[in-house]
Amino acid sequence: MLVLRLIFRDIYDVIQQIRARGYLRKNGLICSSTAIIKSSNLSKIQNGKNCSIGDYSIIDITSEIQDDDEQTGLTLGDFVYIGEQCNIRASGSKIIVGSHTMIAN
Repeated sequence: MLVLRLIFRDIYDVIQQIRARGYLRKNGLICSSTAIIKSSNLSKIQNGKNCSIGDYSIIDITSEIQDDDEQTGLTLGDFVYIGEQCNIRASGSKIIVGSHTMIAN
């Protein structure tokens, strides 16, 4: 029973990642297939044009207070590159990355 629960949880996580990447790509954010995006509300991630997230990066936009917290989010300006293996977590706060910025691990 535990094995089945773990398998279903893994399948659910994969589906959530595919959904997140599709939503972000539609909004112009290019996300590596190995990056992990965690957010209960993907509209909290806003980006300008030509933004990308590198391999094995983790973007976690969750609020420890409540899921609809107005102050939690990630805003990326134009031409932002988040490199490989970066870890960005906005928990109860808003992170704003200005235009023409590169972030490395």
